[in-house]
Amino acid sequence: MLIVLSAHAQDVRLLSTKVADILAQMPAKDLVQRDKSAQNMIALGDLGLAEFTKLIVPAGTGDDTSARNALDALAITLGQTGAVNESDRLMVSNAFLKAIEKSSDKDVKSFFMYELKFFAKAEAVEPIAKYLSDDYLVEPAAAVLVDMKNHPAMHALKIALPEMKGKSQMVVVKGLGDYGAFCADSSIRSLAGTNDPKLKKM
Repeated sequence: MLIVLSAHAQDVRLLSTKVADILAQMPAKDLVQRDKSAQNMIALGDLGLAEFTKLIVPAGTGDDTSARNALDALAITLGQTGAVNESDRLMVSNAFLKAIEKSSDKDVKSFFMYELKFFAKAEAVEPIAKYLSDDYLVEPAAAVLVDMKNHPAMHALKIALPEMKGKSQMVVVKGLGDYGAFCADSSIRSLAGTNDPKLKKM
């Protein structure tokens, strides 16, 4: 039993050391280092990614600059066609979605949504769509869905639109318009008679 506990403690220390080594290289000095750091983060698996995501803290509560730089480098690398395999992309996406769900701070949630814009796909549609009703998070949530450029994401925006008011409604209409979502034409046309002057201008 003691041998097992000792081995586990060594594994934890080794993981912490690897995370610290990557953070020490942030921000990356060039694209080669950025992509290498991203691959090293992926190689740490779910446990390693969780070590990075938990370092993101609400503004004014700590210095998480290196962690933000590392996660940004990872997200950008994942957004490059052919940079990683699909299973790795999905692993990171799920790690970011877990971080969004776990955090109670909306700015932290917004950070991870911004990063998901680069590489999220269908797995993120449902977890992100529920934030469309949040006036503070609707903009980053809509941006994630629009950048997916797929039918499920556009459908999520379309079905959310009739229940929206004010800022949330304007953000989603703009997102659908930016994408040119033919599937949402009827939803947008239904707002043609709106009395909202800001919405009429969109």
